[in-house]
Amino acid sequence: VYRHSGAGAAIGYDLYLGDSVIWRAKNNSKGSIKVLKNGRNTLWAKTESKEEIPINIKFGNEYFLRCGISMGIMVGRPTLQLVDYNFGKSEFESSKLKINK
Repeated sequence: VYRHSGAGAAIGYDLYLGDSVIWRAKNNSKGSIKVLKNGRNTLWAKTESKEEIPINIKFGNEYFLRCGISMGIMVGRPTLQLVDYNFGKSEFESSKLKINK
């Protein structure tokens, strides 16, 4: 899970897997999450609006989720995007990102 700098830099939000908070999406941050729940689930975040993305988790696989903020009326809206493994790994390993647990 990672988030580069950009619009809404001061806005952070919680990322959920089902009903559990799994990460805090802050500007220029990244984190690794070990999921012990195999199968279909939903990742989501909410500021002034809610963004959801379905994910089919298979044990042994690695996934890369890019988080961000898009323009909103008052606060900004979370964006969530599952990205290709090679592209996501490259962005995740960027030296500009700080580890955020």
